[in-house]
Amino acid sequence: VARMIGFFGVLASLVLAIRFAAVISGVSVIIRRTITILGTVGGIASFIVNADKSELHFVHAPFGTTFYIEQTIGRRFHVGYTIFGVICAVMLFRRMIKNAKYTRERKIVMILIIAALALPIGAILDTYLPIFFGTPFIPGTCFAVFFAITMVYDIAVNYNAFSISVKNMAIYIYQKVETPVLVLNENAGIE
Repeated sequence: VARMIGFFGVLASLVLAIRFAAVISGVSVIIRRTITILGTVGGIASFIVNADKSELHFVHAPFGTTFYIEQTIGRRFHVGYTIFGVICAVMLFRRMIKNAKYTRERKIVMILIIAALALPIGAILDTYLPIFFGTPFIPGTCFAVFFAITMVYDIAVNYNAFSISVKNMAIYIYQKVETPVLVLNENAGIE
């Protein structure tokens, strides 16, 4: 049960990442809905095909308990699905870079691309190698998710991406502009 809850979390986060990239990239509503529907249907299908726990074999390894995964069509579908999700997200983020008007937006999107690419790199140890070569499961995705969340946290803190206000913009302008500037709030007061 715990394995399936974790697996559901992985799939749900991928579906939400695809949806997030589609929404903020500015693509048309039809493309956004198509990507969201494909991502959701693929995630549900991957969850259903990989729900069978008989394909996992737990063993003791020098670094603790781990498991081997049998090479099933469901697992290969899951790998294809995750690769599809990352490619969609990176393509949408690249579109955002092309359409970005400000350097700040480009930097934020580049950080999001690095965070998106960290997940398949981390999955090499716990998804791709066990499925294709029968190696023991090593939780690389756990470290990659931590790295990706840290990158998003960095965006939130350093770029104030989630709390834009006149005061935050004034701080940003004061830090980035070398020429003296006065920033006024909506009441014509100096910030």
